[in-house]
Amino acid sequence: MLTIKKVYNNNIALVTDHSYNEFIVMGKGIVFQKRNGDTVNESQIEKKFILDSEKLAMKLTQLLNEVPLHYIEVTDRIVKMAEKELKTEFNECIYITLSDHLNYAISRANRKIDLPNAMLCEIRKFYKNEFQAAKKAVDMIYNSERIQLSDNEAGYITLHFVNAQMNSDSMTETISMVETINDIVKLVQEEFGIALDEESVSYIRFITHIRFFLKRIFSKELYESDDEDAIYHSLKIQYPKEDLCSEKIAQYVRKKYNVGISLEEKTYFIIQIHRVAQRCNN
Repeated sequence: MLTIKKVYNNNIALVTDHSYNEFIVMGKGIVFQKRNGDTVNESQIEKKFILDSEKLAMKLTQLLNEVPLHYIEVTDRIVKMAEKELKTEFNECIYITLSDHLNYAISRANRKIDLPNAMLCEIRKFYKNEFQAAKKAVDMIYNSERIQLSDNEAGYITLHFVNAQMNSDSMTETISMVETINDIVKLVQEEFGIALDEESVSYIRFITHIRFFLKRIFSKELYESDDEDAIYHSLKIQYPKEDLCSEKIAQYVRKKYNVGISLEEKTYFIIQIHRVAQRCNN
């Protein structure tokens, strides 16, 4: 049984259980006509935040005090839409970070300020599905607030979607990922003297490979292999130019992130580079 400790509006409340653990609960009309001390119908709960750390409790309390509550409700609808569109489940931190972002974004739009997004071109290219979901989010915001956000803001919302899939609350890592993907693509294009076909299946697979590779770097879960990796040594002989390119990528990663990559990681890069480069040469 959950008892109401504080009502924020009809859809959001702070509650406690029988052990006095605190939660923030969200749900349509979940505390309509209810007061402190009443119980909530748990079947109506759509989202529950467990305040199991002082840091999270402080962030949520600050958010509820500073951000208009209907922005948080809009964020909840956006998150549900994006999870469905992208067939994924976001880190719960997105409720805090995206609500906070929307608060400032809508404030800027009301003052006719459009914050430039220097990475918009790369975001569109490397995170097409997330960007399309962000455009839908912009439409939802307009329908709710009658405020039209720009593609620049859609780009920033895209980064929140990407970040929430990395199980990280560090936007720095997400921005670094966009920059690194762009640098690796440029490196391949320069090495082979080609322009990669951004609409091809091989290009999409290559970008996906880089994204998961970088996620492994950030989570410190890189593939491991020894110097006797037979597949790598075979591919190195068969595709010397792709191997040289993979080595340049390894040097770039070592310099930027201070990590070495295994022969197994290089093997996958050789295969992906060969496919994407061959597609452009045919």
